[in-house]
Amino acid sequence: MIFEVQIRRPLRSARSVVNYFSAVVRFALYILCILVLYFNVALPNITYPEGAVRLLGGSGPHEGRVEVIHNGEWGTVCDDGWDILDATVVCHELGYIRAANAPQNAFFGGGSGPIWYDEVGCTGSELNLTECSSDGRGLHDCQHSEDAGVVCTSRLYLFLCILWIVLCLYVPVKSNLCSCATHR
Repeated sequence: MIFEVQIRRPLRSARSVVNYFSAVVRFALYILCILVLYFNVALPNITYPEGAVRLLGGSGPHEGRVEVIHNGEWGTVCDDGWDILDATVVCHELGYIRAANAPQNAFFGGGSGPIWYDEVGCTGSELNLTECSSDGRGLHDCQHSEDAGVVCTSRLYLFLCILWIVLCLYVPVKSNLCSCATHR
């Protein structure tokens, strides 16, 4: 017996092209999500909101010297009164579940530029560092040798990002679930 095998070329309909393009875009968004949330890669032309925080000088995105942006300029936080509750608020703001440590005395190196906050007093329930009590923005008696730091653990956003990626692999393209790639 002779078996005939017929090779068919896939139909290149507009729908299949759209599905292919959609899959490529989703894959690019997955990679972007991982780069931003895990490796802390900065995106170009991003305007950070007033009071946003970042960590610099650590061994990874989970730790470092605390810096806050005000009027487009990054500045540090003095360690006077700095404790685990203050560090917890910073970690929560950055998407981590908790703070493991609140290093002082410029443990992650001294910053440069302004010192925006001194005598920070958080209760641990604030949504961001700017809601905590302090001496007032720009009012301090500190040097950069007193810059505050944090060590965070259990990255919640990384977990949510991975969960989102896994769900989007099994959810139809028509779903709105996978259209939230730019939200943090």
